[in-house]
Parts: sequence; structure tokens; C-alpha cells
Amino acid sequence: MTHKSSGTKVSSVDRPKFVTLKSGVKTQSWHPTSELLDEGKLARALFDALKDEDIDAFKEILMAHLEVKVKTKEAKEHGLSERTMYEALSHKGNPSLKTIAKIVKMACAS
Repeated sequence: MTHKSSGTKVSSVDRPKFVTLKSGVKTQSWHPTSELLDEGKLARALFDALKDEDIDAFKEILMAHLEVKVKTKEAKEHGLSERTMYEALSHKGNPSLKTIAKIVKMACAS
């Protein structure tokens, strides 16, 4: 992480580094959206986070999936306010199992 002179932090996302690849290096495109929508990969990542007792990773993975898939309207249809969902999955959140179940059900809804 770098700092601006005003003290505001700037991430590498704000200033990406560009590199030149050697001739002949093969690359492939990667679309994180499709990865985040793959329920099999989502389930495995969530299970691995729980197995490792990494609650922060579990919440981050689930939030990333929801940000790609779920709109506020859908959250309300599943009995969750947008605020409840984001608070539950925040770093300070400590959601009940019932709330996690609602979020997972919403995440898996077509």
C-alpha cells in the first residue's frame, strides 16, 4: 500500500502496475464474476473457510458472491434488509446461524 502526501492511503487497485511479458508467454483471461457465480466453487470455498475456522474469509467469500448475484430487492424477498446482510457479513458481524441460512438461501436462489 502506498500513501499520498495528504495521508490518504492509495491501494494498488488505484495505481496498477503494468508489466511487459517476455515474448512467447501465454496468458489466459480470467473472469472472477463467473467464478463467484459457480455454486460448486462457492460451496467448496465456504467449506474450506469453515474448516480452517476462518470466519472472516467465510464472510468475505459470501459477500463477494452476493455482490455479484443479489440485488437489494431479492434480499428483502428473503426476509433480510440490506443493512442486516452487510452488517452480518462485516468484519465486526456475528450473525446467527438463522441469518447465515437466509443469506446462503438467497445466494443460491436462481
